[in-house]
Amino acid sequence: MALSWLQLDFSAVETSLSFTITNAGTGTLTWTITDDQPWLTAGPTSGSTTTGADEVTVTVDRTGLSAGSYSGTVTVTPGTGSAQDVTVQMSVAGGPAQGFVLLQPGTFTMGSPTDELCRDSDETQHQVTLTRGVYVGVTEVTQAQWLATMGWNASHFSGPDRPVETVTWYDAVSYCNQRSVADGLTPAYTISDPSYNGVHIISAAVAWNQEADGYRLLTEAEWEYACRAGSSSAFCNGGISQCYCGSGPYLGLVGWYCGNAGSQTHDVAQKDPNAWGLYDMHGNVWEWCWDWYGDQGGPAIDPTGPGSGSYRVGRGGCWYSYAQVCRSAYRHHDWPAMRGDAVGLRLARTAF
Repeated sequence: MALSWLQLDFSAVETSLSFTITNAGTGTLTWTITDDQPWLTAGPTSGSTTTGADEVTVTVDRTGLSAGSYSGTVTVTPGTGSAQDVTVQMSVAGGPAQGFVLLQPGTFTMGSPTDELCRDSDETQHQVTLTRGVYVGVTEVTQAQWLATMGWNASHFSGPDRPVETVTWYDAVSYCNQRSVADGLTPAYTISDPSYNGVHIISAAVAWNQEADGYRLLTEAEWEYACRAGSSSAFCNGGISQCYCGSGPYLGLVGWYCGNAGSQTHDVAQKDPNAWGLYDMHGNVWEWCWDWYGDQGGPAIDPTGPGSGSYRVGRGGCWYSYAQVCRSAYRHHDWPAMRGDAVGLRLARTAF
């Protein structure tokens, strides 16, 4: 048995490379493939050849991995003779240094199946493709982070590590811009003609420069992609069995809701993260998204919502929400000038 490559080196952008297995002897060569890392897949996993060569494709998945270098092994075992290893080296590009996870582009099913318990009628399932990676905040923006950037904190529940709340949608995009400037990035939003009620922006014209490298809100589709983390169940870690405040087996492990929050927010990252390392995607505080609320139809590529509307989308549920409202597919919407003790945000950045 002969292998065309004994080492495969993936750059920061490549997702698949191949090597060939050649029969170096007579008769029929049978072989099997194994790999040793969760981010590494090789296939086909078995085959046979006589005089030709078989191709094996090695695929890597960087979703949820921090920046750095990774190493794995693909082992090729012949029917008779000694096994040979192919070393796989992979790089994950750097991004925001701490507190963010890089989510790779992908396609997923957005919405809920018709038989999901407690679903709403505006959750029609449809295929969504996201063509750009996105850096997503591991936690909701905390009060300490908000205060350091904005110089004020109107949150009802006080605590530096609790999520900031009582912020309008306009406050949220303003924070994104001011945090971008502080970190030397290009602001993602142009905010024109703002009107204020005290420290809060209650109206403005806002445009999004999608080529800017600064902080921004997730689109509604990006938010659900991040929340699901590859899952198709009601919650990122399993299904729903109670619509209201009752205790089910899954939600309480990953989120604060009316069944366990004790009528208040909680410090971020106290529950289990989802499979991609994101905390509090279910419950604690609602998270403002970019989109205006509107109907969702068929397959979509990089959707950003309607061009205008009356309500902006909020996702994830909050500390006082019923379990059904904390589902991955649930679509909340509210006036962009609304502020309350259950509404916050999570930062994102486009991965160029």
